[in-house]
Amino acid sequence: MTQIAQRHAHHTVEQAQINLRGRFKEADISTYELDARVLTGFALSLDDIGLIKHASRGVTEQENKILEKVCLARLEGKPVSRIIGVKEFYSLPFHISPATLDPRPDSECLVDSALNAAEKLAKSKSKPLRVLDLGTGVWVFADCVCPCLQAKSYSGQRTWDRYFCKCLATSAH
Repeated sequence: MTQIAQRHAHHTVEQAQINLRGRFKEADISTYELDARVLTGFALSLDDIGLIKHASRGVTEQENKILEKVCLARLEGKPVSRIIGVKEFYSLPFHISPATLDPRPDSECLVDSALNAAEKLAKSKSKPLRVLDLGTGVWVFADCVCPCLQAKSYSGQRTWDRYFCKCLATSAH
């Protein structure tokens, strides 16, 4: 273990999160608390409940190395989503990679607009609506719009063409 890693070695899960929080705060990362929680959970394979439930669990040397690696990546300015490989959009997790764009939070208004337009169209048409997601990164648009359309039932005979959405999304990859 390097000297820096040894200096920041953690004895418990709670201490690991506290250490990351302090380092991120010192670096003026505005989301230091959230980043510390997410990255600690990611590095230790714990969800939010696990971080609380296992707060006093010891941290292994291998886990310390992972913690230090993700911490340094964040301190170098890498976004948390790129470190963990997941970006939330419209309350759904999407896997991202160097080959994909991050779903932009401000694009969620496009999903809302599409859902509003689809609702109006659904009331005036008897055929299933089809959604085409072209070039929007990791296919978040179809993955968000189609399930919402599927969940809404404007008449007992209405069905949404989710297969069409998924078929287009998967064939493009």
